[in-house]
Amino acid sequence: MYEKGQRVVIRTPDKEEVVLVEEILTGDNGQMLRVKDPITGYTKVVNPVEETIVEHLED
Repeated sequence: MYEKGQRVVIRTPDKEEVVLVEEILTGDNGQMLRVKDPITGYTKVVNPVEETIVEHLED
């Protein structure tokens, strides 16, 4: 389960991103996460089932 403010790593075939969970969204497709890149400030919505979230980071 994810929590607001939690840091996670999202792995895609070409890169890894360390992001902060901004919001947990629920809808017809299940749980989605709005995440924010702490360096650029860029936000996006990811599906934790489709994206590979490899680890939860502790502060």
